[in-house]
Amino acid sequence: MNGALSFPANTFLTCIKYCDITSPRATYILRALLAANLALVAAYWLELDMPYSAASTVLLVLNPVQGAVLGKGKWRLIGTLMGMVVALALMAAFTQQPWLFAIADSLWLGACVMAMSVLRHFRASGAAVAGYTIGLATLGAMQHPELAFEHAVGRASTVALGVISLGLVSALFSRRSLSGKVTSQLWHLTQQTTRIQAEYDRTPLQRQLLAELYGVDDLLAAARQESPLLAQQTPIIRQVMDLLLVNATMQASTQHARWQQNNDLLQRGPSHIPAAQVQLRAALKAETLPPNEHLPMENLLRVLTLLSSLDHVPVRQSLPPVAFHRDWRGAWRNGLRAAITLLAASALWIGSGWSDGDIMLLVIAPYFALLSTAPQPAAGARKFLLGTLFALPMAFICAFVLLPLINGLPLLLIVLSLFWLPGIYATSMPQHMLSGLAYLVGFNTLTAATNPMVYDAAQFLNWSLAWLLGTAATLLAFQLMPRRPERQVVRLQKQIRHNLVTLLSGKKVSATRWQQHQQHRLAQLVGLLRAQPQQQQQALQQGLVALNLGRAWLALPHAIQTSQQQTLITLLQQRITRRAQQPSLAAKHMVRAARNLAISGDNVTLIAHLTSAAQLLQAMAAGETDAQ
Repeated sequence: MNGALSFPANTFLTCIKYCDITSPRATYILRALLAANLALVAAYWLELDMPYSAASTVLLVLNPVQGAVLGKGKWRLIGTLMGMVVALALMAAFTQQPWLFAIADSLWLGACVMAMSVLRHFRASGAAVAGYTIGLATLGAMQHPELAFEHAVGRASTVALGVISLGLVSALFSRRSLSGKVTSQLWHLTQQTTRIQAEYDRTPLQRQLLAELYGVDDLLAAARQESPLLAQQTPIIRQVMDLLLVNATMQASTQHARWQQNNDLLQRGPSHIPAAQVQLRAALKAETLPPNEHLPMENLLRVLTLLSSLDHVPVRQSLPPVAFHRDWRGAWRNGLRAAITLLAASALWIGSGWSDGDIMLLVIAPYFALLSTAPQPAAGARKFLLGTLFALPMAFICAFVLLPLINGLPLLLIVLSLFWLPGIYATSMPQHMLSGLAYLVGFNTLTAATNPMVYDAAQFLNWSLAWLLGTAATLLAFQLMPRRPERQVVRLQKQIRHNLVTLLSGKKVSATRWQQHQQHRLAQLVGLLRAQPQQQQQALQQGLVALNLGRAWLALPHAIQTSQQQTLITLLQQRITRRAQQPSLAAKHMVRAARNLAISGDNVTLIAHLTSAAQLLQAMAAGETDAQ
């Protein structure tokens, strides 16, 4: 008897093990299904045109993290409203002139893709949505311009309904988990940045830190949507991130023992912050501490002060925002590529007289917006094509085989949920996320579950062909006009050098913003060259030399104590300005100035800055010689 029961019992336990509905992935899938069904039911109840668009919005904004859902949803709604206004303006101006409408639509998409390329986080998604909302808002309205306003408002309503449904379900059934992650990540990076000063071989840890420190800002973008307190503390957290970046990119320390003591204390946890602060204050007062070691220790002391008060006192300080590099040339290329592709597809639609050709534009616009800033957009387009190839037969089976056999809303929701399930599951895995999105949106649009349901095989075939051609055109465009990361690497290196030469040439700049821009460019270089260790190492060293040389140059005026020193430094700056493009000659001027000051020996700090700048100029000259 026991043997007879063991097999079914083991089978049941195995099913429970692999079908755990409390796992993060399972709860994410259940939330997605619930939100999509809620949006679809509400759209049916409100009798909106194309109610399945409300479910599609849910499936597009899906994310396991509540903060990301809220952030994406808010900016998707803002982008939809902006796109709707522009769509109405274009329809009013060019209803009887389809070529002018196509040109204006292409230019608007290009401008939005360009804006998306320079904006950060969820604002970028809002710009993308504003770009492709025109196609959604005007779908079918070109043939009936008198219904343009009704079409646009209906599309905006379905988007708002989808965002509200997913936000409601996420607020009720998902956990706010990012606030703790931000603080723990910030503390971990503080420990690592202290450790880097104690290391003799700091390069591997330095590369890792440059990539991870900007990850705090990415995590913060979603976390601040969950926590009002964290949203208040955002300026302080970014200031901590910037101070850690300064320490991580400074020249190697000679005070390894002092930094090792600080590192040992911080490795024991946040409870040892007071002891570390006492130790840092004592080190800063020590007469044996070299002048160039003061800044990193002062930065760490300020970081610990901010971290120790972060969880106890609401932050209401007014702090300047942290600056980030924006690649305008790359953004311009992204926008131009999107505009050319959409215009070419519009020409095919208008020239052929194909009544359902606007569906092709409806596919190209969002796919381009989603992929333009991806590292490998052609690979992403292939995943979209794969998802579409799965969606076409599944939509046909659902629309023409299963739906005619059922009656009533409950059965409709069950059938649609079964078809949504594999797509939602795919979006939970990063390597299949794009394929899952393409499947879900393609399936929803091609099934077109309206009330009452319309079974139109000719329209299905036309829309399927347009969907397939739109996806294939996206892939073809990225293959013909590829996004080349190596060009971005070259642009970043040129920008780092150009900004340094501009600084040495005497142009007045904001010292803080100059450093922050250079740090962000350096971090982007490290990320782009992750798969090429030798080039990454070379680019990192050259970038660090330029960054630290700029810091030394900016620090010179603050170290002057007498009018005689002021005269000497002014003369030096004039000479360096003339030799900004010749680092070896500029280094000789620096050495000579340091030697003249060393004769009197009354300003050790200024001599240290001049010596450091001379060494960096010599390193830059040697690097340029090796490159040639």
